[in-house]
Amino acid sequence: MPDSKPIPLAAAVQVMRYRPNADTGISEPWPVATIEIDMAGRIAFRGDAGKAYEPLLRAARKAGGKLAEQSIAEALQEARELKEEVEACEA
Repeated sequence: MPDSKPIPLAAAVQVMRYRPNADTGISEPWPVATIEIDMAGRIAFRGDAGKAYEPLLRAARKAGGKLAEQSIAEALQEARELKEEVEACEA
């Protein structure tokens, strides 16, 4: 059964490559793939998966590393604050 109305997008990721313009020779962005996630959680992929895989994998790894780094920093900060509270109560 087709949807009666489109569901708004929650997020979209677009993979861009750069290629020289035929007239100017200057590199310009060229979209090779788009991933859309709507509010219902459905995911649509359009484009060239072979050219999109490596950039998406690299971005996911960097994002995962950054999230882990932030989580560790937050945990260390919370531990420092808890230690300070305990020391203040003992004093």
